[in-house]
Amino acid sequence: MQTIKKYWFLIIFNLIYTVGFAAYYIKIANYEFLWYVGVLVFFLILILATLHRTKSDGLILWGLSLWGLFHMAGGGLPVGDGVLYQLPLIHLFGEGDSLVFKFDQFVHLFGFGVATLLFFHLLKGSLAPSPRWGVIYFLFILGGMGFGALNEIVEYIAVLTFPETGVGGYDNTMLDIVFNTIGAIIETVVIALRRQRPMAFKQSGFGFFALIIGVAIMALMTYYALDLFERPPRPPVGSEEEELLNEVGAAPGLPGMFGAIDAAKDARTQVESRY
Repeated sequence: MQTIKKYWFLIIFNLIYTVGFAAYYIKIANYEFLWYVGVLVFFLILILATLHRTKSDGLILWGLSLWGLFHMAGGGLPVGDGVLYQLPLIHLFGEGDSLVFKFDQFVHLFGFGVATLLFFHLLKGSLAPSPRWGVIYFLFILGGMGFGALNEIVEYIAVLTFPETGVGGYDNTMLDIVFNTIGAIIETVVIALRRQRPMAFKQSGFGFFALIIGVAIMALMTYYALDLFERPPRPPVGSEEEELLNEVGAAPGLPGMFGAIDAAKDARTQVESRY
């Protein structure tokens, strides 16, 4: 009970966004994400009920809480013509379900990095005094991937149960697995560095993992801020050029974002070639 009291603010934080998104998904009749709300509540109760035994620290619990928040927001908050999960953070390659790098993939990378840290936390008390660390690190990665497989099973149940879902096709599923694995590998590297240089990671490997993610996000924001100066202006609303621009995939209201820079140039070329 004392452990739960210690994290009362974290519990309230989880309750606020869980109840809020549950009400939102009921209002918009998104039954897939109501299913995910139920799964989230199950794991919230499980974590609280076992906290006195697992003794998960605040950083792990905050990581799991942020992961839950990202997931709840990703599936329902509208962005352009889609939802937050479909938002490209940076268009590296691919289109549609195969597009990399989207918010969905960031959440998978972040979430299963945290899951790998949780796996390490639960396992470290059972390790021998001098284990074969190469094998142990490989097990950490497999543990993170195992949590990822459980996530895909939960999504598959949603696909079988509800007539419409936002799970996506085979490409989306495989990219989810890829970024689950990348997150597990990154966190395992952080755990290894922490073991070799304990003074550099006093609290938890998650702190450094979160720092890496934060730096990556800031780099992406800086990239787009600088790229704004090179983007062509949005054509006038209702013009032929705007119609062509929309046809090639630029979201209205987001001038030049996420690959629309090339789309705008192509649209202009098509318009100019007609005169």
